[in-house]
Amino acid sequence: MTQSTIEKRIASKQKEITTLEKKLERIERAKDSGWKKNPYKYTEANLKEVKAAIKASCNQLAEYQNMLKGDSSDSSEAACEPSGDADSAKKDAVTDDFGAVIDELIKDWEKKMYIAVLNACDAYQIAYREYRARNNMLMEQFNASRGDARRRAAIQNDTVALRQTFKTQWAGYPQLCRLSKEALMARIADAGSDRRQGLLNSNIKEKGHSFRVLHDDADSSLLVYKTGKGSKAVEESFRLHVDVSQLL
Repeated sequence: MTQSTIEKRIASKQKEITTLEKKLERIERAKDSGWKKNPYKYTEANLKEVKAAIKASCNQLAEYQNMLKGDSSDSSEAACEPSGDADSAKKDAVTDDFGAVIDELIKDWEKKMYIAVLNACDAYQIAYREYRARNNMLMEQFNASRGDARRRAAIQNDTVALRQTFKTQWAGYPQLCRLSKEALMARIADAGSDRRQGLLNSNIKEKGHSFRVLHDDADSSLLVYKTGKGSKAVEESFRLHVDVSQLL
């Protein structure tokens, strides 16, 4: 196989992986909504299939890259693969390293916040289309009401109320949803950094031990820890809520 052929296959495989990762992101968004926001009717089986496909494609990409380098060693098992299994493996890990567990908590919160923003922007787009349809209907009614001043005034009032309600309900979302992925991640990271510092400055470290993070809830990230010793130990928790309005 010539170098040119290998390079073409690498480029093709990278494009394939990007497409699969975008599909995986859509499926995970659907899953995190409890499969309620699921326009493509994805299932758990689709999630497993796409993860397996990404792993296979990454392994094949690694083989091509090794061929290009002239490396015959088998490093395909070290290639990329979906991170969901790794998250599950550390889900119930208990540690007394407060800084490490706070980093894990913030990472979990940032991931959930990113998904929440994507879902909120989807909802905004749907609401905007509904608003435009309703506004166009009122405009048609207004134009059809020539000669009826009272009717026209009522329609104008409805139009103004519709616009004010939409702007109030979705204030800040047009700007948020226009952000690039990099800019959005940066904004989320800034918010996460503030929360991390707040937790590090709190008294949780002094009064708690046996820290762990629970990842199950899509609407929050939960830090669980124990206070007291022996038979007097009590489990407490601190919850970071995933609220898109915090970024507006």
